[in-house]
Amino acid sequence: MTYLTPTRAGVCATALALLAAGLPPALGFYLTIVACAGLMGAALVAYLTAVDVPAPARLADLGALGLAGLLVVGDAAIRFPAVLEPSAPAAAARLAEVAFAVTAAAALTQLAAPGYHAVVSSSWRRQTSRAAAGLSARSARVIRRIADVS
Repeated sequence: MTYLTPTRAGVCATALALLAAGLPPALGFYLTIVACAGLMGAALVAYLTAVDVPAPARLADLGALGLAGLLVVGDAAIRFPAVLEPSAPAAAARLAEVAFAVTAAAALTQLAAPGYHAVVSSSWRRQTSRAAAGLSARSARVIRRIADVS
């Protein structure tokens, strides 16, 4: 079992950006840039994983990490002009919150994916076994192979 997936690393990086919202502007900007680097690394690993095994769940993780990365980069862009001011803009904190929500939702869907796959594959096998009753033996073998690959 993999304990540190790209999505979980993205959740940690966006949590760091969310933490930066409550800190002084200079330190918050620095932590937001570190969170950007973490999200870029997580998105790169998610991309390489999606290229190796192109599954819909992996592509969804890649999209979520890409969107969260854009939001955190926007957060850093908003924070930069206000580094020397007494407080950071409120919009920066909102972007960090949305980025955290996106990566947290991706992590939760990753946890729910095995149960969803079991329900869908059992339904698919039941339907293909009924359909295969009226087909030739060769067609039934092909349908069973497709069900086993999924």
